[in-house]
Amino acid sequence: MKHAVTYLELGEEADGYVGQCVTKEVSPEYSFELINCMALVVLTTKEMRVARTKLHVDSATFPQVDREVLLRMQPQSSFSLPY
Repeated sequence: MKHAVTYLELGEEADGYVGQCVTKEVSPEYSFELINCMALVVLTTKEMRVARTKLHVDSATFPQVDREVLLRMQPQSSFSLPY
C-alpha cells in the first residue's frame, strides 16, 4: 500500500484484552475532502453562534456535502494480524 498507517488495536474478550496489529490504507484525496467537510461544518457553526450573540443573521451558508462521493473515495483495504 502506497499510503498506509499501522497501529495496535485493542479489543476486550471474555479472557481479557486482545491486541491486533492493523494496517489500513490512507488516501490523501479522501483525507483532504474530509478535512474540507469538517471545515465547512465548523464555519457554519461559527456563523450561527455569532448570529445568536448578535441576535441578527448577517449571512447563512449551508454547505452541501455529497456523501456518495466521499463513500466512493474511502479506502477499502485493511489488513490485520493477531498480536
